[in-house]
Amino acid sequence: MSRTEVLKRYGLTDGSDLRVNTVREGDSPLHRVAISAPSAPLQAIVPKQAIELSIELRQVGEDELAEQISAAAHKAQRANNANT
Repeated sequence: MSRTEVLKRYGLTDGSDLRVNTVREGDSPLHRVAISAPSAPLQAIVPKQAIELSIELRQVGEDELAEQISAAAHKAQRANNANT
């Protein structure tokens, strides 16, 4: 399985310059992991999904992207725990 295929399973678009951050959507107090490419709109997933995604990316050798997503997921989880 390729990186593109793994990302697609999570409804995400692959690109040459993916950016990973945490975001709050709208008025929601919950944080999500945002993954964006220059050619695609920002897409956000819940931290639990992001951790699963990072595991799958490691399995296909995408360690750097997996680490970025994992770090953002843990940051979002901490922010969400602080809001509860």
